[in-house]
Amino acid sequence: MAEKNVLMTGNRGYIGRIMADLFLRSGYNVSGIDAGYFGTNGFAKSMNLRNPKVQLKMDFRDFTDFKGMDAVVHLAGLPNDWAADLNPKMAEELNSKATIDLALRAKAAGVKRFIFASSCSVFGANGDKLISEESKPAPVTPYGFSKLHAEEGLLKLNDDSFTVTCMRNATCYGVSPRMRFDMVLNNLVAYAFVEGKVKVLSDGTAWRPIVHIRDVSVAFLKALEADREVVSGQVFAVGGYNYTVSDIAKIAKAAVPGSMIEFNPQGQKDPRSYNVDFTKIKKALDFSCEWTPEKGAKELYEAYREYGLNKESFQQREFWAGKQLEYLIKNKFVNDKLYLNSTFVD
Repeated sequence: MAEKNVLMTGNRGYIGRIMADLFLRSGYNVSGIDAGYFGTNGFAKSMNLRNPKVQLKMDFRDFTDFKGMDAVVHLAGLPNDWAADLNPKMAEELNSKATIDLALRAKAAGVKRFIFASSCSVFGANGDKLISEESKPAPVTPYGFSKLHAEEGLLKLNDDSFTVTCMRNATCYGVSPRMRFDMVLNNLVAYAFVEGKVKVLSDGTAWRPIVHIRDVSVAFLKALEADREVVSGQVFAVGGYNYTVSDIAKIAKAAVPGSMIEFNPQGQKDPRSYNVDFTKIKKALDFSCEWTPEKGAKELYEAYREYGLNKESFQQREFWAGKQLEYLIKNKFVNDKLYLNSTFVD
């Protein structure tokens, strides 16, 4: 793989902190761009992760200097349904239009590869049946639609000189210095830890594919290092395990001694349900998950113990993407285009 100089957007985020470290340890020169929306929450200080030598605090919409860059790994954007629901118009702007514009600028500057962090949310409402990258997308939220529209626009830019690869990440879990509790396994283990109850707010029947952030990072690295013919214009679902939310709750319960599962008696069926076949990425990139959800749940439990997580700290806004964005909007730390102003310090 000749492309050694990588621009990574969102490298200071939940996944980005782990992915940037892996790329750096694998010999890549990583330059990072991160707007700093989601703050420093002081989690997992002992992880000893490497940081890029070049780190820019800026919105990726403003980045134009691709000189010397061989590849772009684009992680930045509104990261989940809660955050996107706060401003669906800007979710489409950031996650789709601005993403395509970034790729257009990269292509014009001679960048060779563009790897996009999409989401299995594009599968949306697909019930219990096993689906794959060839299945018809059925997003049901602004976030899911924004990721699908970005994929569609990016893939039109793919050609012999510009290799586009879209990575549909399953719902992530795992420990990061930019920890988030709005991911299902992270959330359920945290509830079990601080309250002794694994709180299932829906009826628990929806299917979710889940994947550790370290496995996601490996998958992106494999996509970058693969021959272009393997990944050119391709969409890969990234993961390895599918569970119902009820089954994920059982994994969380098993990881936290003395905890119990509590279902919401008014819990409704979640229309977001997708059971994903990961055969394509396994065959094309020789990818399989090293982390099981059971192992990940134990990792989370130990990290919560080390941090001293309690009911109060569990609810801190910095751990929740939607809650943090609500705070930024309410306090006018972002404008109507969601540009962060200089008075906010992460």
